[in-house]
Amino acid sequence: MIFLEALIVIGCIMLGARYSGIALGFAGILGELILVFGFGLKPAGAPINVILIIMAITCLAATLQSAGGLDFMVHTAEKILRKRPQQITFVAPIVCFLSVMFTGTSYVAIAVYPVICEVALDAKIRVERPLSISVIAAQHAISASPVSAATASLIGILAVKGIALAQIMAVLVPAIFIAVLIGAISVCKRGKELENDPEFQRRVKNGELAENNKAISTYKPSKEAKISIAIFAIAIAAIILFGSCTSLLPHWQVGEKVIRLSMPQVIQMIGFGAAMLILLIPK
Repeated sequence: MIFLEALIVIGCIMLGARYSGIALGFAGILGELILVFGFGLKPAGAPINVILIIMAITCLAATLQSAGGLDFMVHTAEKILRKRPQQITFVAPIVCFLSVMFTGTSYVAIAVYPVICEVALDAKIRVERPLSISVIAAQHAISASPVSAATASLIGILAVKGIALAQIMAVLVPAIFIAVLIGAISVCKRGKELENDPEFQRRVKNGELAENNKAISTYKPSKEAKISIAIFAIAIAAIILFGSCTSLLPHWQVGEKVIRLSMPQVIQMIGFGAAMLILLIPK
């Protein structure tokens, strides 16, 4: 019976992954429905704190995007990449890592992947070198971000064990960043140089590779985009500050015990509060 139940769980995961997005949540609840009513399994209590943290961070990122903040970040990342084309294999993953760590979403990195390809080709560097490690850096940066859903889930689970955000970040940020640099070193000489690659030369000769558009971007960040980024940055700084210095958290005397505001609640309040400020100030 346990194998059948495991197949149902795996099937729901695959179904949710196929449709992605909120369908992941739908598929999870569908699997729970089948296991409870079909197999009589007792469901565990819903992780309300984790759900609320994810909602707060998602809403904050959504308002940032609506205000144009993510577009501003993509534009900034593009400018940095084009300044150092010869070091693209190292610059690209670092830019992707920092961008995703700041925003908590890989949307920024996805938007700069085409730029990485253009800059690499212009510099006569194999595209798979910077692109492969940049994808990996962006995905792992989600775990190093203080405002990602992944970290929110981890905080919700570990907070009851007395493990604070600062401790989690002290381990994940340096470990992942160093691993990204090692990964960049491992691919910096991968494959033949383009001038020595017969397949690449054949495609160039046959006109199969389109010429890159080197036109300067006409994008100009709006005032609202800059304000939204500032609010977002202050919110992140506040979360990191309270996560690092728990003595700053509000506390109350309950009987003989001193009860401090929990970190999951802090993230929820700051996330929803900052989202509301982005709605009010940049409108």
